[in-house]
Amino acid sequence: MTSNSPPIAEVFDQAKLTALLPALFLSHGSPLLAVQQSSTTRALSRMGQNLPLPRAVIVLSAHWQSTDLLVNTAAWPLQWHDYQIRSTNPDILVLKSELSALTYRPKGDTDLALQVLSILQQAGISAYPDELRPLDHGVWSPLSHLYPMANVPVVQISLPSAYGAQQAYELGQILAPLRAQQVMLIGSGSITHNLSMASQAEPDPNDAADVQDFAYWLINELSVDPKSAFDWQIDPRAKAAHPTPEHLLPLFFAAGVAPRISTVHSSHRLSGLGMGIYRFD
Repeated sequence: MTSNSPPIAEVFDQAKLTALLPALFLSHGSPLLAVQQSSTTRALSRMGQNLPLPRAVIVLSAHWQSTDLLVNTAAWPLQWHDYQIRSTNPDILVLKSELSALTYRPKGDTDLALQVLSILQQAGISAYPDELRPLDHGVWSPLSHLYPMANVPVVQISLPSAYGAQQAYELGQILAPLRAQQVMLIGSGSITHNLSMASQAEPDPNDAADVQDFAYWLINELSVDPKSAFDWQIDPRAKAAHPTPEHLLPLFFAAGVAPRISTVHSSHRLSGLGMGIYRFD
């Protein structure tokens, strides 16, 4: 007796192609992430190899803050080396030279960008096209490990300066249906981001402990009820972990896309910089 059913391997491949992609929150830390090898970059590389290749990615980066919500509509967005690295360390100077020479130029996706604008406007959110904005290091430094061939089109959206955790979360909810089109939504920031602490030769161990404890507390809150974390700034450790909010808000954007959080990678650099990677399914 013969069966008309497709082979098991073919069924598996079809399921892999049609499964909804997770949303991601990527801690990018320093721009040197793009040229340094670390446990974080290895985690990014593994994830890029193990997840199905998206049709495109939409990235909300901490480094594009704006008054209005903007969407990059460029067909080939430029790469912006938007950083200053001041160091006399010979090893850092070598890495700085490598970083300056790094080229990461994925295509944009104008049709997807226009679709994003339409979705936002239908949701009552004022949003505008921007075809001149280059991709900042919050986009290309982690993506250079996640998709090193630059073979996934990228649409970047801005972080409005008036947004808090709830608005970023709701933005993720509004764009979540794009997952059905094999589009991956990514927030790029840092789970903790205190540059002044990171620059200290010997930071106060109590402050360092507060920063790490804040990260653990926040991820637990998100796993129980994301909305309970909207008022994260009332936590007494929040100011040490995030003197300013822009590197944390992309986490709430990713959390709004899908409800279940899991930790892909957790580490800290220089006490004040949390390098956690999280997925939302």
